Amino acid sequence: LSDVIGKVSTPYMLFADNDDFFILDSLPVYIAFLDENSDYVSCGGKTAVLSLYSNENKLLNSACGDNYIVTTENSRTSSIEFDSRVKRVCYFFRNVDSSCLWTSWYNILRTNDAKLIFDYIDRYEFKDIVGLEIYMHAGMLLRGKYKGFESVHYVRQDGTSQSTNDANSEHNIIERVLTKDIFSE
Repeated sequence: LSDVIGKVSTPYMLFADNDDFFILDSLPVYIAFLDENSDYVSCGGKTAVLSLYSNENKLLNSACGDNYIVTTENSRTSSIEFDSRVKRVCYFFRNVDSSCLWTSWYNILRTNDAKLIFDYIDRYEFKDIVGLEIYMHAGMLLRGKYKGFESVHYVRQDGTSQSTNDANSEHNIIERVLTKDIFSE
């Protein structure tokens, strides 16, 4: 990731997986917000989930299916707008699961801030994917605020992801930090 991010020459960037879809009409609104608010490092909207099913109504791990359902989150806003850097990071840790803050990974990010964070991650050779994501969010929140709009900007396909959600299924975030010795990273 550090190598790829190092090649980005635009002021903003976003991460995408092979099963992601972005609502492109939303992106100019988010970029304009970041242009006008230098104290924010991340901006995005809500996530929708696309689930593909067979005729037998079985969830498919496939790019095509006979039936589909699209659902949206009814979670609290993904904004983290405290002036205090410490309050922003603490809010993230307290609300990461209940407010689906992991999906902020797919927000538009300020490239220079992401480069600084991933240079650090690369230098210290993070090995645990959840630890890497935890540090990315904590590092970005130390640099600025997150803005979450009510509009949907990101659609992810259910059943195809190899996300940290699966990696984190046995423990909550704090248990994982302790049992996987993420502090050493």
